[in-house]
Amino acid sequence: RNPSEARLPKGFTKPAKEQLEQWYIKDGKTTVEIGEELNISNVTVGCLLHEYGIPTRDKRGIYDNKKIRLQKAEEMLD
Repeated sequence: RNPSEARLPKGFTKPAKEQLEQWYIKDGKTTVEIGEELNISNVTVGCLLHEYGIPTRDKRGIYDNKKIRLQKAEEMLD
């Protein structure tokens, strides 16, 4: 195990990118909520999002990526 994996609970299996995208982008869960489900910290969830290249939101829930921000706004108006 590399140093970042050593901080994870023993037997922890990283979720697939698609699963993490589902929870974070489509379901709108926070890193805290995902971390609680996986029994890892929200910081670790953030690291996984970054590792997978999944765009993140700021503390106000706004995506840094303008394309995703506009897409989410359109979804809310539908």
